[in-house]
Amino acid sequence: MIVAIAGSGDMARYASEELTRDGHDVVILSRSNSSQKPHFNLPGIQQVKTDYTTPSLLQILNDTKARVLISFITDYTASFITVHENLIDACLCSVHCKRFIPSEYAGNIAEFPESPSFYYRTRQPIRQILRRQDQLEWTLVCCGWLMDYILPSKNRHLKDAGPGFPIDLANQNIIIPGTGDDVISFLAARDLARALSVLVSSPLAWGEYTYICGETGTFNELVEMVLPYYPHLQCDEITYKSVEELEMILQSSQHEEEKILAEYQLSNVGPSLLLPEEKVQADRRRYFGGVMFRGIAELLGQARDNPNVVV
Repeated sequence: MIVAIAGSGDMARYASEELTRDGHDVVILSRSNSSQKPHFNLPGIQQVKTDYTTPSLLQILNDTKARVLISFITDYTASFITVHENLIDACLCSVHCKRFIPSEYAGNIAEFPESPSFYYRTRQPIRQILRRQDQLEWTLVCCGWLMDYILPSKNRHLKDAGPGFPIDLANQNIIIPGTGDDVISFLAARDLARALSVLVSSPLAWGEYTYICGETGTFNELVEMVLPYYPHLQCDEITYKSVEELEMILQSSQHEEEKILAEYQLSNVGPSLLLPEEKVQADRRRYFGGVMFRGIAELLGQARDNPNVVV
């Protein structure tokens, strides 16, 4: 099967590796030339430049005969909406591409569609467009936090998240929003890519939401598990940001990046990042019976034992 991927960032690397490992051919859609992304110059992967207009995308989908389009585009501006509208239009007009996964990869958006608010502003219009049509099969992937940020940079494709993730290894800081006791769903990035590869091959109909989880836990528990692997991260360096403090930043800050960070951090407080276990298990039985989803300790151990491998 030929699978097109919109976006050539970190998750596209994981996905292209897992898709080609399963025998699929991958078409990477990017605004940049292939010479700028040499890590995609591998057997089974083709890079195609696009301006993300509908005519450009439609020609690529028809020329390559892609049957599935997966988006990993990360953007929180209005351009996200425009690009995804064009992706959908291209799929609808294409000869072969009738399955689409938009760039979501969030928490329990079925029950908490507005969390975080900046995410909702750009994703909700696309959800509505997909729901209003019946020609294109689609699903919204819910996976919680990608836990690879607890790994050394050489063990992951994901770039540092900085203070966006409570455990900031690059800056040697641990800043936990709220109390740190809210239960959250975690998933390894490669396991997400592996699940997507299995999902696109499935002959079974997709549901509106697809739930994928490796392990659940709190950020306080995550810190306890991570600290033994990084002796320089001392417990007395852990700080907590209260909900009141974060809400004050949202109300008073004049800096958009600071406000988005506060929204990110607020999304870690409460139940919105915990996926319903019964739905996780139902989708695991339905689609992912052969996928081994790793937990936190297993991922950390694999990185420790394979210091030069992207796990």
